[in-house]
Amino acid sequence: MDHVADAAPFTLEERPFSPRYAEALIRLFTLLRQLWETELPLEAQLTELLHYYRPLCERRYYEDYPKRLQDLEHLVSLSARFQSRAAFLEALVLDPLELTALEVEPLVEDEPPLVLSTIHSAKGLEFHTVFIIHALEGILPSAYALNDPEALDEELRLLYVAVTRAREYLFISYPMVRYQAGTGSYLTSPSRFLEDLPEEILEPWVLVEEPTASSAYELPGSSASVLPPGD
Repeated sequence: MDHVADAAPFTLEERPFSPRYAEALIRLFTLLRQLWETELPLEAQLTELLHYYRPLCERRYYEDYPKRLQDLEHLVSLSARFQSRAAFLEALVLDPLELTALEVEPLVEDEPPLVLSTIHSAKGLEFHTVFIIHALEGILPSAYALNDPEALDEELRLLYVAVTRAREYLFISYPMVRYQAGTGSYLTSPSRFLEDLPEEILEPWVLVEEPTASSAYELPGSSASVLPPGD
């Protein structure tokens, strides 16, 4: 492949790009062209793009890049359910509030709705039952806060906001095994904040698979802690 010919489209007559920027564009468009022609599954395509973007993200957003990359990894995992880029983009565009929330009819008249919310959005609100999911190291507290005492204090305050949203029942859960694009499944660590909760107010739960005639074993799925009413 002729390097000069490939570089020509990245040069403007009035104001040429810097050599470094032109090289970056060449690498990006070469990757995009390869992915356009590939037969790799969509999840693998997005994983390749994430590998390209990771060092750029770490360099530009050094203060909070783990959180940004985590969001992108979640997007990659969502793509595994789709066969094509078009179907994935269509789902992202056409799966908004009006299709998933406003048109949902309760199974029972006056049935309380299920509310999905971030912790920040739930400030000032209160619910009969609250489920806090993914209470893991690297998520709550987030990875970028692990080496910063002040940031850890802020993450702890965030958890306090979450647990105090519950009037009657509070469930704190986390998966024992997690999947990450590019590396596969790995064992997780529950949030360090859970270690400080007194055992007398907890009711530990572990999800297990129903035994069969040939096997019975614990399912590496989720563990949960329950704070009973009044505690």
